[in-house]
Amino acid sequence: MAELDGFVRGLIAGYKVPRSLWFVDEVKRSPAGKPDYRWAKEQTEARPADEVRASQVATGA
Repeated sequence: MAELDGFVRGLIAGYKVPRSLWFVDEVKRSPAGKPDYRWAKEQTEARPADEVRASQVATGA
C-alpha cells in the first residue's frame, strides 16, 4: 500500500489521492458491459466505518 500511495502522490495532487482503497476480485457489470456504479456504492456503504484507511496503512498509523 505504501508503494502504491507514493506512486499516486507523484502523479496527482495530494487532495485527489484516495483516502481509502478496497480491492475486489471483480467489478459487477451492467447489461451494457459498463461498471455498475450502483453496486460499487452499495459495496462501499456496506463496509464498517472503522475500516483501515489507505493512508493509515501507508504511514503505519
